[in-house]
Amino acid sequence: MKPTFIKFTLILLIISIAVAAQKNPNAEYGKVSLQELSKTKYEIDSTADAIVLYEKAESYFVYDDNIGFQIETEYFIRKKILKPSAFELGIIKVPLYKNAYNESQVLRNLKGTTYWMKNGGLNKIEISKKDIFEEKLTNTYYQTKVTFPNVVEGCIIEYSYIITTPMRIRDKPEIWYFQGNIPTLWSQYNLTVPSYLYYQIILGGYLPLVENSSEKATVSMGNSKLDTYGTKYSFSVANAPAFRTEPYISTKNDYISKIEFELSSTSIPESYTKNYSLNWEDINKTLSFHDNFGIKLKKSNYLKEIVSNFAAIKNPAEKLQKVYYYMAKQVETDYSHSSIYAGDLKKVLENKKGTASEQNLMLTALLREMDFKATPVILSTRDNGKINQAFPLLDKFNYTICRVELDGKFYNLDLSDQNLKMGMLPYECLNGDGREINNQSGNFVDLKPNEKYKNYEVVEAKIDPKSGKMIGKIEENSVGYFAYSRRKELKKYGIEEFKKSYQKEFQNISVFNLELQNFEEIEKLSIIKMNFESNDEFAGEDMIYLNPMIRGKVSENPFKLPERSYPVDFGYGTDLTYKYSLEIPKDFEVESLPKNSNVVLSDKSAQFIYNCTFDQNTNKINLISKIVLKNPIYYAEQYHELKELYNIIVQKHDEQIVLKRK
Repeated sequence: MKPTFIKFTLILLIISIAVAAQKNPNAEYGKVSLQELSKTKYEIDSTADAIVLYEKAESYFVYDDNIGFQIETEYFIRKKILKPSAFELGIIKVPLYKNAYNESQVLRNLKGTTYWMKNGGLNKIEISKKDIFEEKLTNTYYQTKVTFPNVVEGCIIEYSYIITTPMRIRDKPEIWYFQGNIPTLWSQYNLTVPSYLYYQIILGGYLPLVENSSEKATVSMGNSKLDTYGTKYSFSVANAPAFRTEPYISTKNDYISKIEFELSSTSIPESYTKNYSLNWEDINKTLSFHDNFGIKLKKSNYLKEIVSNFAAIKNPAEKLQKVYYYMAKQVETDYSHSSIYAGDLKKVLENKKGTASEQNLMLTALLREMDFKATPVILSTRDNGKINQAFPLLDKFNYTICRVELDGKFYNLDLSDQNLKMGMLPYECLNGDGREINNQSGNFVDLKPNEKYKNYEVVEAKIDPKSGKMIGKIEENSVGYFAYSRRKELKKYGIEEFKKSYQKEFQNISVFNLELQNFEEIEKLSIIKMNFESNDEFAGEDMIYLNPMIRGKVSENPFKLPERSYPVDFGYGTDLTYKYSLEIPKDFEVESLPKNSNVVLSDKSAQFIYNCTFDQNTNKINLISKIVLKNPIYYAEQYHELKELYNIIVQKHDEQIVLKRK
């Protein structure tokens, strides 16, 4: 027999070597101490309302003559409830899949206990049948719900159970998360693999392992013909902080510390060897000849009429642009599901409705008919998680776009949203690299956007001596993802609701005479012009206090965690410029102005400029605020600098101009 093989790959920045010795507490069910019960705070997080004291899962394989191979996992969890806000943790839910006899998960050996202190002594009560309920969620999914008795502040609950899963419904152990919504003092996962099963084990997240060991083990499968040797692996993380999300991430599953599995191959005695894993070249070949992918690109007779409609355009760049915007209006996007594959594309065109992938595969086929160099690119959207290039896993992809080469320049095209400028991808698709499927072996392509979230806004204001109000005009000029968001909002709500929503963006002013320019011409600069007046009146005032950031004010720092171990992922670069000019009344003078500031990250990848001056010749106060984030992604090492940058932005945007009557 072949030796057990497990391949380790570290996703992102996970450290797989054991760090400074952390002793495994080896907690046992039923052995809760008074010391554990009396403790009220923990160094890992003194503010936590609950904490996992110990959790462990152990998976192994068994065989049943009627069911076949099964995965059994024993769970043991001990939690401490520190505050009433965590009482909900006294209810646990165990999901189960139930279908035919040989295709159902089985829960057994469920037990649980609540411990609490009373008069200095340890008290406990075990769960009973009346505390256990089974709920039907769908035709095949159920959950066992357990309500622990006497859950009070300071109590400990612990529970254990075994789940048996036939490999015909799931051929790999469940993902084990070392980190959750509350801090965890010790989290451990053990896996014993028989010599004829081969798994890739993928570690994800940013917390270091304190235990990473392996040892030979005798494996009893419940069938003497299948009993064998194998390897037992142990992985542990200590003092895992609660995973708290902040803005600007893809999905928390990209960053939370976990361990997951993919079946690579099997070599069962008296059976054949089966290989489940693919390499990237295999994936390219599989998709190239897949009926619902590559073959769709070869069946394009239904597109002949469209091809002929654009035949008169000889300039390739002009033709590409016209074809793109024409096709973007032909099919409504079906958002009910997301897949890289396509159904009948002829019917999609006839019915004028299809998924994004169907539209983009159709566009690829059409452009090939027009002799463009077009290829499909598969990717994973932000909410689906990032792709790990070390593991060729086809089921991790859920979206297809079209990539075109023209005069040495590449365009990533997506027809799913009519508000997109040609060459732009939806925000959901800005999630690292994509995999191009071509007539060679395929390759990864950079999907980093060329367009930014860019806006240039000019405010010209003065204080009207008649009304006593600040009046003026505003012009907003936007491109890239800023303009895209404006067009999308306008299409969704219509002009009147758009105007109402737009009004809410301003600080203490009312806008009117709103005028939109170029919103239908996506390749042009999007412009919004308007007049405004302040809600406050300053007539008769000896002192006037004005915040010049009547729009675009950053009032709150989005980054609040003291530490962030995962990247800040904006998706695109940002360039926001705000210019403000205020003509002050002749009978007033400047008492004070906000102080100037110019903050640059150490690697010059981000900058905030805030400059406010008074021009005596024009009697105007001129202010400029400029926020530039050159990178779509900032890594954990840059978090403190980025957080401090935003602290300064919030501070400066809150400062006022003070005018004093002469």
